[in-house]
Amino acid sequence: MERGLVGAENLLPCRYECKYLVSHAAATEIRRFIQPFMVADAYACRRAGYRYPICSLYFDTLGLDLYRQTATGEKNRFKLRVRSYSDDAAMPVYLEVKRRINDVILKRRAGLHRDVATDMLTTGDSLGLDDSTGDLLADLHFFTGHVRVASARPFLRIRYIREAYEAKGGDPLRITLDTDIAWRPTSTPEFGLNGKGWHSACVPGTVLEIKFTDRYPGWVGELIRAFDLQRESVAKYVLSVDSLFARRGPEAATGRPSIGPPAGWDGRPAWAHEV
Repeated sequence: MERGLVGAENLLPCRYECKYLVSHAAATEIRRFIQPFMVADAYACRRAGYRYPICSLYFDTLGLDLYRQTATGEKNRFKLRVRSYSDDAAMPVYLEVKRRINDVILKRRAGLHRDVATDMLTTGDSLGLDDSTGDLLADLHFFTGHVRVASARPFLRIRYIREAYEAKGGDPLRITLDTDIAWRPTSTPEFGLNGKGWHSACVPGTVLEIKFTDRYPGWVGELIRAFDLQRESVAKYVLSVDSLFARRGPEAATGRPSIGPPAGWDGRPAWAHEV
């Protein structure tokens, strides 16, 4: 494998995602409900409470076109982000394109050593590699190609705490519970979870995600009915951008030119229109 490229854990590359905003009390009951059917995933099982941090550096255009695609519910859209799970310099980061085509979610991502990723995203240097290195390099080029065509650039870091479960027996089903969502304006390739300047997205509850391929087992339907779960648009990137513009103070524009609020902005987070 070429220097700078690393392996990535298995993902569900083509899947459905159902998202819900639930109270913290309901989340506690949901944990109990799923216990007979699910176990902590391979990464979460090594962490206290099966919880681990995630930080994503989102790219967007100066006009926030990628934000608008999600906020307005476009069926065919994509996000560009670099995801990290630790501030350890030895840990890789993952350059990811997350696409939605109608109701189907598709992901492609390439793992890089973070110093290599920083250099590449700063200089635009593609590392001088050719296509002989296989699928991983193709995934890298897929990301950089989307960045170039969209004229996207680093805009916002978002961090949160994830509690992750996978189905017993290896079925392609994941359930995650995300809390403590915070954001920080970022105009350069930075991937750290810590430091100053973070702001809470003020999400009133836990973001529950059910992720599956093709169909989910019958007990998931029972879970949805038992807790009267209603699907909502609770994209963490949209929630965080909404929170940024709601502040409308000098801190909100740190490191970025003034771009103004999105069209039709009324000062309320996106989830307030739907719950």
